[in-house]
Amino acid sequence: MARMARRDAPGAVHHVLLRGIERGRIFLDDADREDFLARLDRNVFEAGAACLAWALIPNHVHMVLRTGQRPLSELMRRLDTGYARSFNLRHRRSGYLFENRFRSICIEDDAYLRVLIRYVHLNPLRAGLVPSLEALAAYRWAGHAGLMGRQRRGFHAVEEVLGWFGGELGVARAALICWMREGMQTAGDRPLLPAPASRATKGQSEDAPGPRAALERAGGKLSEVRARELRARGWTLDALIEWVCAERGIDAGRLRRGGRSREESRARAVIGYLATRELGYTVLEISRAAGVGAGAMSRSIRRGAVQVSEEGLAIPLAPAPG
Repeated sequence: MARMARRDAPGAVHHVLLRGIERGRIFLDDADREDFLARLDRNVFEAGAACLAWALIPNHVHMVLRTGQRPLSELMRRLDTGYARSFNLRHRRSGYLFENRFRSICIEDDAYLRVLIRYVHLNPLRAGLVPSLEALAAYRWAGHAGLMGRQRRGFHAVEEVLGWFGGELGVARAALICWMREGMQTAGDRPLLPAPASRATKGQSEDAPGPRAALERAGGKLSEVRARELRARGWTLDALIEWVCAERGIDAGRLRRGGRSREESRARAVIGYLATRELGYTVLEISRAAGVGAGAMSRSIRRGAVQVSEEGLAIPLAPAPG
């Protein structure tokens, strides 16, 4: 299936994910991390871009970037190509370092953006790289330390982010800490990412539970907004089934007839999760379309919440195929 064109323009905000190939580590030591951040700093400056959030995990990177005058694709190409060459030279290896091209999704909802930034900064804590929120405030390899005044990275738009929490610095940081603590209580959902990604390796790349549940508990209307937008572009349950199956090379007819292979089951889980959370279909409607009982579909949807993040799959805000 042809790749969708990226949505980009000066001022557009993107959640960017960069993963190591075959679940491999992309940071072996602090020298690697400093090299990556120095390159990020230089490329963000040269592109006139801004970084609102970032976190380095052993085999992937999360960033929230606002595009400048140069396209996001150019910024990322310079960043990952230069870093991969340096990494290979330092560690006497050859071949690809990153999995395919980077993944990104354009963020158009301000409420979701705030929760997404919190999600990114909580990743090291939820991945077990630091033991507490207090330790995260001093952790060199994520943006929360910058917001708390414990480090300064030129690429990080600290003042802008803190401005969302208060006009006075102390007040803003106190409000931010409360906001982060609220986020630590959410553990049932993950953010959507736009393109297939490799399965996480236990203990290395576990993505933290994401922001959508927290947003909806707080009264956010993102699901309803996305459902209306997606349905207006022709995304029905049938279209979703066809798209997910095509992405995975699975026969959609066989899945609808109740196929039980591992790949069919995984596709069904993703379909169930996206159909409920993004399109507003009921479990009964999805189970009938996907060839399984309602009880089995409910269990599948719970698995799909994890798979959507691990596989980086989201319904694109573009006309449905076909």
